[in-house]
Amino acid sequence: MASSDFTHYEPAARAKKKDSDALAAVEALDEKRFYAVLEAEHVTACGYAPIAALITYAKALGARRAELLGYGTSGDVTGDKSSVVGYAAVAFKKPA
Repeated sequence: MASSDFTHYEPAARAKKKDSDALAAVEALDEKRFYAVLEAEHVTACGYAPIAALITYAKALGARRAELLGYGTSGDVTGDKSSVVGYAAVAFKKPA
């Protein structure tokens, strides 16, 4: 298990775009692409290293896919979309 916020203190639309790109790399089980997206798009995920480590570990355990279970921002709760923090849940899965 790894835990992290994603983009911090940006408008909701921008945060969702950045986070979506980073999460696409997670879903692809591609930690190198994940790091590249973080750097290129300035994603401020505070737990990026645990996320990358989890991708690597999940693959070592036989995971072949990751599934985004949910994504939201603090603005979804507070109603203030001007400056949000992004959150996601992802499951790593082995073949059946």
